[in-house]
Amino acid sequence: LSMIALGSVTLAKFAATASQPAVWHAAVIVAWGARILTFLLYREFFAWKQLKERNKETNKKFAPTAKLSTWVFVSIFYALLFSPALFHLQTASAVPALSKTGLAVAAGGLLLESQADAAKSAYKQTNPDGFTSTGLYALCRHPNYLGEVIFWAGSYAAGAGSFASPLAWTAASLGMAGIVAIMLQATESLEKKQALKYAELPEYGAYVQSTPKLLPFTGGDELNEIVVAAQKAQEAKAKAEEERAAQDAEREARAKEAAAEREARA
Repeated sequence: LSMIALGSVTLAKFAATASQPAVWHAAVIVAWGARILTFLLYREFFAWKQLKERNKETNKKFAPTAKLSTWVFVSIFYALLFSPALFHLQTASAVPALSKTGLAVAAGGLLLESQADAAKSAYKQTNPDGFTSTGLYALCRHPNYLGEVIFWAGSYAAGAGSFASPLAWTAASLGMAGIVAIMLQATESLEKKQALKYAELPEYGAYVQSTPKLLPFTGGDELNEIVVAAQKAQEAKAKAEEERAAQDAEREARAKEAAAEREARA
């Protein structure tokens, strides 16, 4: 919704004076936002049961303050991501060919992630406990994340010719670096989850070994190494949760002792 709102508002404000590539730049980001919204609604109402239950459990773990801070962070992050389009709308690109190429790259990334998400969702409807390894997933294990990075790289390139100040370069570059970092983290996280889930399947080990993680044609990985890393991460998480629970219990005990002392004095 944030990107749909940002794109729509800025289009309404600058459409009359902006260059045609800049208008298309904002429009493709609105399309990205609409695609994400549609996909999330689909997952909410039609997705496989395990995902819904996992999302509910995740939401329960976040306190209201944590949700608020996350919302603030995401809002700032989305503003940085959108900034190349904003600068493009305000100032015509000094390198029109780069803008047009960037828009083509962004459109390709949007198509890639859309097709990858659709293929995985369709597969999970009939094989909720299986993994996708054909089609786009034969090129790399996470083509949807690859498409996301490509989309925003295209957006960055499309707006680069309009970056007229250090502030513009900084804002746009922070957004680009942020999305790359998030996608890499998401890739590693999903890799570990899938490694633990499918570790006993020989065909999954063969798939991991023969198929690149994120960049096509870069070679596969050894499943055992991913499993070991996943187990270590799982153990570290469990230890952190135990320590947090112990600290909470200690605070609660101290609070009860303090309350008892106050009652005794009264």
